[in-house]
Amino acid sequence: MIVLLTSHHKRIVENLELIFPDMPAGNAERLSQDVSRNIGITFTESFSPDDFLNATAHPSLNEAGFEVLK
Repeated sequence: MIVLLTSHHKRIVENLELIFPDMPAGNAERLSQDVSRNIGITFTESFSPDDFLNATAHPSLNEAGFEVLK
């Protein structure tokens, strides 16, 4: 991941630890990785918006929690 090669990863982890000092060990690390992954996916999708729109045109809404949303 590109973020892991930059100072952004360290900054994200440090800021999360400042904001949430009682956060269990490793959670800031995991959150930083999740955020970085989501940014990467969004960035990549911007190169092929037509493919993204086609893939999301008819989503399957049957995952866990969908019943709650009804």
